[in-house]
Amino acid sequence: MPNRAASPIHAVLADDEQLARDELSYLLKEYPDIELLATGSNGLEALHLIEQHEPDVVFLDVQMPGLDGMSVIRQLRDDQVAALPYFVLVTAFENYAVEAFRLEATDYLLKPVDKDRLAETIERVRRHIADRQQIPDASPAALQTKPALQRNKLLVKSGSRNFIVDASEIIYAHY
Repeated sequence: MPNRAASPIHAVLADDEQLARDELSYLLKEYPDIELLATGSNGLEALHLIEQHEPDVVFLDVQMPGLDGMSVIRQLRDDQVAALPYFVLVTAFENYAVEAFRLEATDYLLKPVDKDRLAETIERVRRHIADRQQIPDASPAALQTKPALQRNKLLVKSGSRNFIVDASEIIYAHY
């Protein structure tokens, strides 16, 4: 996989399951431009690691002890961090997807993480970072509003299943 970024994309990973942390860490090694700076086992550790390392992207489990992944995002937003990292929520539960995108998560991965789906996520993160770097003299306000302008996902229910779909891929919808 070619190294597309001029500088590495710094990442932090937080998941309370050791096997899940190990699996995602292993999968991320296939991307030479992704530098995993640290891993944590709960939401409080995630907050600390984010403040300490100021990563570009954070891979967060939704359900963790102490502070769940959604609460980590809310806490950072409440603290008015100048430039929030991009968040990718990684969970075994699809029912948190709507809330994740409401909080402007960059992506939502289901466990076990599929390699092809992770590749799409990494590409999306790269695009977001490239867009952020192209903002001339980016102020914190401009950095905060940029991800919200790029919402293009819809949650589609079919029977008892939910699917996250790119809006550009929809040809016809009937309700």
